Amino acid sequence: MKSLWMIPAAAFCWAGCSLATDPDELEQHAQAPLTNLGANIPVTPSPNSPQGNETSATWALFANNTPGLLISYNSQAAAPWPDGTRTHCAWTRSANSGVSWISTDDHATPLPGYGAGSNGSLYRYCLGDTYVAASGYPGVVAMVAAARNQDSGLDIALWTTPDIGASWKNVARVSDKATAGANNIDGPKIAFDTVNHTAWVWWWSADHIDGTGPHNWLRPVKVDPTGTMTPLPAVEVTSKLKVFAPEQAAIAVKNPTTVGGQPTIYLAYASAGTDSYGACQMPANWASISVDWWLSVSTDGGTSFTSYPIDTDPHWPRCIDASKFGGNRSSVSMAYDPDSQRVVLAYDRHMDDAGGRYVGTRVITKQWPDAGGGTDFDTWIPSCNPAVCPDKKSSCLVNVIFTRFRGHPEWRENAQG
Repeated sequence: MKSLWMIPAAAFCWAGCSLATDPDELEQHAQAPLTNLGANIPVTPSPNSPQGNETSATWALFANNTPGLLISYNSQAAAPWPDGTRTHCAWTRSANSGVSWISTDDHATPLPGYGAGSNGSLYRYCLGDTYVAASGYPGVVAMVAAARNQDSGLDIALWTTPDIGASWKNVARVSDKATAGANNIDGPKIAFDTVNHTAWVWWWSADHIDGTGPHNWLRPVKVDPTGTMTPLPAVEVTSKLKVFAPEQAAIAVKNPTTVGGQPTIYLAYASAGTDSYGACQMPANWASISVDWWLSVSTDGGTSFTSYPIDTDPHWPRCIDASKFGGNRSSVSMAYDPDSQRVVLAYDRHMDDAGGRYVGTRVITKQWPDAGGGTDFDTWIPSCNPAVCPDKKSSCLVNVIFTRFRGHPEWRENAQG
């Protein structure tokens, strides 16, 4: 079992990571240093909820105004449980700034079910692909995830906790017959408008009930001080983005200036490379593809979007180490910082040195708008720690979690020989 490392204003790291600027590796725009890096905070899930992937994190205030930390992830049991399940939604929480953690998962501590799924089959368990966000009410945090029904179909569900993960009191099924399609969904994400106490949930569905193929959805969900939820009508955004129906996207929200106003919704996504890719122990699979990253912005509740190019990598590597599970992911993560009034995002791309030689991948961190207030991006480049990475270095983006500009990129660094 691996431990996560949480660095306030810096990173979740699998291995030695560092942040540095390197003008030889990527063009810099209005470069500004990333400062105020905190000390590492180890996050070690307990044995009954071994840490897997799909990690997210948030912080919130308890009723007594003390901070709490909540991290969600997919638990990965070493072998299937007697009921045949293996992966479950899991979470770990800390009420003392990361000094100690209490962990569990949906198998050990079952979450409340929503009854019938969108196709009529009853809820079975919380499968995974979790993401957490704070509501703005003391202690109230929401977790979105993919839920499995008795017939193996999937729905998007939202749970709330009144005490930052100590208990989960409420559940709401977010997907319905139209938005779950063939009950094959993926990539749920959540961000809060804390002025209107509304969660904005994003997800992908493999098919639509009219047979028109994959779709992307946004759905606002009102949350009250007890954590009780009221889903509002879903908004289809498939045709409004620069990539048709991306399977994975990051979401962030800028609060409106007044109650009842429209928030600004940000979606960031890649054109390719977000799917699973294994068998990297086979040299023939060491291919590269072209990947574009986009930021799409809506100020009218998802009715329309304006899109901005983040980056293009013509040689994004599908593999980062020669193992069965050495596949790379092009997913991007993002959060909105209300202090600077910018979104901060990160993703991984291939890097060349000044001589044009491939030196591995880096997790790139950007903010938008740029320092001058324009539509370009300020860029920071994390460099591989030479103590753990020899000549060819790789850092696969696992997830990057930013909590109100307390940036927490999580990645792993691997030697490629």
